[in-house]
Amino acid sequence: MSKIMFVGDSHGNVSFIADAFKFAKREGVTRIVSVGDWGSWPGKEGDYFFKFCSDRATATGIPFYVCRGNHDSPDRLEYADALSWTEGGHKEIAPNLYFLGRTGVWEWDGTRFAVCGGAYSIDKQWRRDGLSWWKEETITFGDLENLEAAMKEKDWDSVEVLITHDTPTTLPVWDGFVKDDPDSEASRKMIDIAHKITKPALQFAGHYHRNVEFDHGDCHVVVLSCDPVAAAAWRGDLRSFAVLDVGLTVS
Repeated sequence: MSKIMFVGDSHGNVSFIADAFKFAKREGVTRIVSVGDWGSWPGKEGDYFFKFCSDRATATGIPFYVCRGNHDSPDRLEYADALSWTEGGHKEIAPNLYFLGRTGVWEWDGTRFAVCGGAYSIDKQWRRDGLSWWKEETITFGDLENLEAAMKEKDWDSVEVLITHDTPTTLPVWDGFVKDDPDSEASRKMIDIAHKITKPALQFAGHYHRNVEFDHGDCHVVVLSCDPVAAAAWRGDLRSFAVLDVGLTVS
């Protein structure tokens, strides 16, 4: 049996990622998956963070996988050159560092997974195109068509685990909730469609800088918090890690 650790938005925070690898090593984790807003940014800061994650993954023997968020540069992920490709279709973008793809489906140790990354940025008006904001950030209908085609190619009716950055529309609202604009709701509706396509039993997501758990139909959704700096700014809950024993036991 293997253990997969899901990590909330890290935003390029090296200390947070270092803690994640320490936790993973202690818990006997065999893979780490970021649910997006990982920190794939341009420039020297992005170079350092990229190499840091790759080096830690290599040193610990724990490969690291990235689901794209709304604040992840596509040049670092989907447009990056591939060192290799896994059987599941994941691109190795640095040693032991993998991009899960915009969408996709695969198996790890007999458990079926799907990914549907991306979300809408409510703060894009204060960001710079190509430096801190990217037009590719949102989920498109083309992405969902590709996800549906991948499910059909596998001849799968459902998956056990869906990995996303955003959540479905059933996300509970709390005091101070700021992502209630039409574009953010449209992004969540795209995740609703991803649910209809993949019919997951369990979903891991991020984006909201708060730990929330709720049910969307027959699926249990675990929304992870983020690195401590961003969590403090948003007064979020600090549960940012979740470990899945393949067999669907979450701790």
